[in-house]
Amino acid sequence: MRGTRRTRLCLAGVMAASALAATPARAAAPSDGHLTDLVNPFIGTQNEGNTFPGAAVPFGMVQLSPDTGHRTGYDHTQDHIRGFSLVHVSGVGCRIGGDLPVLPTTGEVTATDNARYAAAFSHDDEEASPGYYRVGLGTGIRAELTATARTGVQRYTFPATKQANVLLNAAQSLHKPGGAEVEILDDRTVRTKISGHGFCRDTGPYSVYTVTRFSRPFTAYGAWDSGAVTAEARSGTGGAYVRFDTTEDRTVEATTALSYVDARGADANLRAEGGTSFDTVRRRAREAWERRLSTVRARGGDPALRRTFYSSLYRSFLAPNIGSDADGRYLGWDQKPHHARGFTYYQNWSLWDTYRTQAQLLALLAPREARDMARSVVRIDEDGGWLPKWGYGPVETNIMTGDPV
Repeated sequence: MRGTRRTRLCLAGVMAASALAATPARAAAPSDGHLTDLVNPFIGTQNEGNTFPGAAVPFGMVQLSPDTGHRTGYDHTQDHIRGFSLVHVSGVGCRIGGDLPVLPTTGEVTATDNARYAAAFSHDDEEASPGYYRVGLGTGIRAELTATARTGVQRYTFPATKQANVLLNAAQSLHKPGGAEVEILDDRTVRTKISGHGFCRDTGPYSVYTVTRFSRPFTAYGAWDSGAVTAEARSGTGGAYVRFDTTEDRTVEATTALSYVDARGADANLRAEGGTSFDTVRRRAREAWERRLSTVRARGGDPALRRTFYSSLYRSFLAPNIGSDADGRYLGWDQKPHHARGFTYYQNWSLWDTYRTQAQLLALLAPREARDMARSVVRIDEDGGWLPKWGYGPVETNIMTGDPV
């Protein structure tokens, strides 16, 4: 079956997949009849639904989303944001991901624990749609997020100040930290290496590499280790801050690229997918979701039922996730770099949850990606010596029973 073929379904014959009621938070208001207007990313963000409302493209490596202090990232009942981090998994019950929480602030930088510098927010000033998230913080800063396959793109609108900061916290995450390195390379670029363990048991370790490029030079910077912030320090084991003068130009954009292979992979991903304005990335992300959602055309029923259907379909296309870099390299389960030739390598295998349902759906609606996912599972066996049970990144978590693969 070709991936572009559209299946028309009568909603009267479709059983909606979400038992969680939509939260009061707002999805982007429908404006032009796009299918993306029917998706509410806030569904499942409370009552332990463990979904995330942030920005991603279909099967993307990056899921840039706010973290409020909940173990899996975002909880709708909480009212402070600790940072916008790069990696999230939709619907899981154990802590994983949350790498490199980034938060804009103003004033002096003194706190290094993101629970202390967390910013208040209200759901009245928050919205999300596929590939886009926006929130107004209590500090007077507006944060907007979008994404490509391997990068997260941020736009911050500050008050007029000479102390507009962006904090990059390399040592805190949703998983159990295993060490971090942060380095300020020049007046626009920050690089990190973050190691971690985690999920439902102490698995790993594994590392992620990031490089963040800002849209304009920063005027000051600093870094911290174990709680002490040092101005003009170019490296640290905790995190870093960069500062901008926004008395005239109040907007700062940043693109963060991710790799599971090495720093060279993060640099290559930034070159391949960075350098584009926030608005352009947002438009392309929405177009990618529109194409993906349009593989199924649903009619009949009331608007609430269609919203439930397309919100569920949206979440079906969030994972598994791209694991190979733009140059085709990926980190195998033998912890060595390999090259995926002629296909895209995928990772993050919640097989116990998906083998009865999502695998078949993707075979119908995303046959090219489903083929590459099957090839990726075979590569895991070839590289690491066994097929996955519940694989996260380049490691096996050994969660759940049976042999769902």
